[in-house]
Amino acid sequence: MNDWILDSGASSHLTSDPTNLQQSAPYTGYDSISIANGSNMSIQNSGQGLLPLPESQRKLYLKQIYHVPSLNHNLLSVSSLASDNNISISFTPNEFIIKSLQDNRVLLRGPKLNGLNHIKTPVRCNKAGLTPSGSTNS
Repeated sequence: MNDWILDSGASSHLTSDPTNLQQSAPYTGYDSISIANGSNMSIQNSGQGLLPLPESQRKLYLKQIYHVPSLNHNLLSVSSLASDNNISISFTPNEFIIKSLQDNRVLLRGPKLNGLNHIKTPVRCNKAGLTPSGSTNS
């Protein structure tokens, strides 16, 4: 599962695929993930990652990803993604737009599909290094 869904209600990035994590470590906290239907899911591991943008050399830094094996989709926290990468994310009725706050350049534009904003990645989160290309982090 390489696609990620932008989730404005998520407080953390979540994946069911442990290969999306770098520097993975077993999760030793007591938190669990609450989903819309009211059920809770266990966090197995945590780590970091890089999300390659389609048709671009740019990668977005995923500072904290939780591995939740029972998830059906990879979820990106909109607020974490924006603050960790110095980007803005806007939504229209039919699409989303990710822009660099450094130069206001559009980094990614994608359609809303079945009510969800998908980022289709060409490969899994990058395993080499933790410095996103074109990073604007201080």
